[in-house]
Amino acid sequence: MPLIRAIHREYHGFIFSSEDIALSEDIKLVHGEEVHDQGSIFVAHGATISSRDEVKPVLLKTLKDGRVASASHNMYAYRFKDNHGNIREGHNDDREHGAGGKCQKF
Repeated sequence: MPLIRAIHREYHGFIFSSEDIALSEDIKLVHGEEVHDQGSIFVAHGATISSRDEVKPVLLKTLKDGRVASASHNMYAYRFKDNHGNIREGHNDDREHGAGGKCQKF
């Protein structure tokens, strides 16, 4: 637990529980290549989820990378199909107007 305290105990309105921390250990992340543009570095990270409850552990796993945790902005988006076949989605712009919504379109 010291690692998450060093990063963020609360992030984007999420408060990470000990269960989130335990679940984050089993998350398999895929990482895209770095894209450098106008002095900024962009990197995509992804994981498979099947509920909104899995967003927090994925976000936590991503934040365990020190470069991600110290980034100026960490926007995210998610999309999954629930048990009834409905598409559920959401995003966070992290103070970069419209960025999370644009990520969600991928």
